[in-house]
Amino acid sequence: MTTVIFNDWLIKWDLELKRKIVSLADNCTEHTNSSLLKNIKVIFLPANTTSLIQPCDLGITRAFKVHYRREIRAGIVAELDDIQDQSEAGAVAKKISLLDTLRLVAMLWKRVSEKTIEYCFRKGGFSKTNAETPASEESDLTREIFDQAPDGMKKEEFENWLDIDINAEVVDKMTTSEMCQAVADDKFKLAEESESNCTSKEEEILEVPPNNAEMREALRILRRGVQHRATNCQRHYENEQFIQQLLNANKKQATIHKFFKNKFCFLYM
Repeated sequence: MTTVIFNDWLIKWDLELKRKIVSLADNCTEHTNSSLLKNIKVIFLPANTTSLIQPCDLGITRAFKVHYRREIRAGIVAELDDIQDQSEAGAVAKKISLLDTLRLVAMLWKRVSEKTIEYCFRKGGFSKTNAETPASEESDLTREIFDQAPDGMKKEEFENWLDIDINAEVVDKMTTSEMCQAVADDKFKLAEESESNCTSKEEEILEVPPNNAEMREALRILRRGVQHRATNCQRHYENEQFIQQLLNANKKQATIHKFFKNKFCFLYM
């Protein structure tokens, strides 16, 4: 995160809003609001209170990580089942691209329930009435956040996996010379990796997307599988319509000249 990125995001969001809101932000050096905003009022949380009152740190982030890591693990396990080689887990995980990750994040954020967010805000003291959450509701929300270990994985193992990056450095203050040196080091490392992995990199860059015929064949295979395994195929048909629209949009329309030329060739033959 940088001040420029933070302010650009605020300005874009401010222009999209049709109402006035308050946005809470932690007291990070990069979270400096130097923009004139019409619809957003930014309030910064007190310093050194993140773990005590910030709703994201009180369960929202953890709830999202539960959904994200469950989905990642399920995808890897499913692919390992297909290739029947458990030793390839690392190679399978490396196939997950940054684009796949971003789309997964966008999808799984929607699974974090409103109740979880409300609970974490109340837990941090953001409540007009300061009413405590009922014990039954708190128990349900706690299970949603902490008790969702995947099948075949012990709760303790899943908890440790969720906390594996808890001490990761996410903010660092560097001088100009240190930043220049870091960029130079990164370029040197990239050059070394490029030399050692030249073949794999070329294959990755030269990978071409499937054509329309290949995508339609994949749709036919998926349709047979869904029809065989599911009683309600409506969701699949909706997805199939979406893909067909993409294919039709990219299809080159035949010109009148080409149409009559083909007709002529057919008659001549």
